[in-house]
Amino acid sequence: MIALQGMIAGAPMAVAAPAAPMDRIAIIPATVSFDTSLQERWIPLAGPASAPPIISILVNGQPVVALVDTGMPTTTVDRSWALRHAIPSQPYKSLGSLGGGVSPTEIGSLVALQIGGMRQSGGAVQIADLSSLSRIAGITIEGIVGADFLARHAVEIDFDNRRIRFRASGAKPPQGERIPLDLRERGGRLLTMLEVGERRFAPVLIDTGDDSSLTITRAAWPDAASSLRLTDIAAVNLAGNIYITEIGRIDGVHLGDQNVDAVPVRFEDKPLDAGDAARIGAALLSRFNVFMDAGRGVMVLSPRLTSPSPAAVSMAGVQGVWTDEGINILHVMRGSPAHDAGLVTGDRICTIDGQNATAAAQKGALGRWSQGPAGKRVVLVLCDGRTLTLILREFY
Repeated sequence: MIALQGMIAGAPMAVAAPAAPMDRIAIIPATVSFDTSLQERWIPLAGPASAPPIISILVNGQPVVALVDTGMPTTTVDRSWALRHAIPSQPYKSLGSLGGGVSPTEIGSLVALQIGGMRQSGGAVQIADLSSLSRIAGITIEGIVGADFLARHAVEIDFDNRRIRFRASGAKPPQGERIPLDLRERGGRLLTMLEVGERRFAPVLIDTGDDSSLTITRAAWPDAASSLRLTDIAAVNLAGNIYITEIGRIDGVHLGDQNVDAVPVRFEDKPLDAGDAARIGAALLSRFNVFMDAGRGVMVLSPRLTSPSPAAVSMAGVQGVWTDEGINILHVMRGSPAHDAGLVTGDRICTIDGQNATAAAQKGALGRWSQGPAGKRVVLVLCDGRTLTLILREFY
């Protein structure tokens, strides 16, 4: 595995040698230096406020829009970006994806890499197709800052002011709720634990690249359907495949002594790593300002200055892609108003309450048409001429 090493006990570490034989390209041994003034400097977050943390980094001196993703073991650049910038590469390995499918990757040689105050000369980077992430995030994602970097720094995310910084492990944490944080030996992912009512879940993966709130494996909560009102929801994995999981909402999610209610929770058959009980995503983390230092085994959750809005809940049950020709429906959620009205996958919505449903309109108030209030009547005109009326309501 290619591992971008950060700072361990104050000593800069070079990139580890690739596990695969490098018989086609030359990898220059990496040297790493740190600019302490930059480590203290905040980096603005890009993308929509609802998106996971996205920043700008430098790869070979060129800016790259990168997702900050503790769930991805290895720092990565998008394949099309690597081709445009002529990064020498060779086949590396395949990444398994949630919901099935694999994504082939390459390994590429680097001239330089800069993430915050860390400056690396030489070394290597993983290359993969990240186009599915761009579609999910609503912004072009050209790279991923992975756990190989993040687990070796103190990562502080200020969601109030939409900014992040990477400091040396051991930096003084802010005030807040201290929660134990472990580092998985293989893959370098960050782990913690949580409780839901009387149920305790561990290990729990911290996944800043996941835009959902909370995901629990069915094995960890096998009787969830008997106590929760569930529906089904579509998700897109790294391989670009659509897969279906179940979703509900729960109260009483405890991270340390912090209690969070009305948390959307998804249920999956297989976790990212075998044995994990659950996964915390960016939507739940963003209810706090977050500090993570795996080297010191601590995560700190600090209260937001402005109370974040509860996670948006669809009251229509339509999942689709907004285009200039309407909304292409990819999934209709079970038991939803859209399901009851007869909408199916493959239908296309042309207007909503008389307004054209275009990609540009999604960025305005029309893009929130399915979020309520409950009882609102919404008239949809499909592109095949049918007219359907939905009465919005909570159904999970």
